[in-house]
Amino acid sequence: MPNYISQFNNLAINQKGFTDSDIKLWLPIDKKIECDCEKALSVIKKSLKTTGIPPKKMVGKCFAMITGASNALLQEQIKHTVTIGNIMVDGKPYFNTSPETIEKDMLAGFEPNEILHSHAWITLEDGTIIDITILSSLRKKENKKPLKLNQAIYNSKTTYQNKIQYIPYHLGPEYIFRTSTPPDDFYLNLQFKWFKSLDTVLNS
Repeated sequence: MPNYISQFNNLAINQKGFTDSDIKLWLPIDKKIECDCEKALSVIKKSLKTTGIPPKKMVGKCFAMITGASNALLQEQIKHTVTIGNIMVDGKPYFNTSPETIEKDMLAGFEPNEILHSHAWITLEDGTIIDITILSSLRKKENKKPLKLNQAIYNSKTTYQNKIQYIPYHLGPEYIFRTSTPPDDFYLNLQFKWFKSLDTVLNS
């Protein structure tokens, strides 16, 4: 976790704001802040239940799942950072992600037939990681019985069978906006409302 915090906070300081502006839709990790991880998990689980999508069908849809989870957390005024990067599972990279691929994806923009080899998760203010899809993805890869929702959400305060290590490469919603948002007024308006809510809650 100390390595994650240093990598994350280095990004928090040095990454440019949204569209090169001063608007930074993320917060540095502060271990002195006491976050209610259980409340955050409860809010996310409740939000996911309303979708009716089982965990096994969330695999490969981390950007949509994290967008929904972020909006649910914002409704409860829970500060957090949308985080993009890679994962090491038992010492091996799970995705073909690097700072270079992140930049390439963002420059390419929305390409509906392209598969993005990166991953999204939530980082709370104290550094706790919440990931909606990785456990179900591992379960599917190992051809094991799908997890129920209460078992499917990873949080870094819990120990799991697989050793899972997170590597942050980009903070905030800009990557999801640029790569996963169709050029349609309906979806664009939803994303801008998300950004506005993030700005309001994170800077309150």
